[in-house]
Amino acid sequence: MHPDSKISEMWSQQGWNLVFRRLLNDWEIEGVIELLNMIEGFPDTNLETDSLLWRQHPDGRFSVNRLYKWGLSVTGGRKTGLWSAVWKSVAPTKVKCFVGW
Repeated sequence: MHPDSKISEMWSQQGWNLVFRRLLNDWEIEGVIELLNMIEGFPDTNLETDSLLWRQHPDGRFSVNRLYKWGLSVTGGRKTGLWSAVWKSVAPTKVKCFVGW
């Protein structure tokens, strides 16, 4: 009944809260059981708020300074290696300005 629902709205510590528009036919029950068994082990069924994490830093937060330091570590301290690959690209200028490494 709620096709635009989020996982957090349809799952609680007690399990999945699926609501169907109509009563299930006998022949559909087995399919629903299979569906519930498939999604039972879904790895992100917790009540924490979703967030974006930047995997290049232990605390997961992104900053331009951290990106710069990471870029230097990847290129062995050469300031031109990583960045010149972006600016000498054949990509349009608008694209080059928004490329993230």
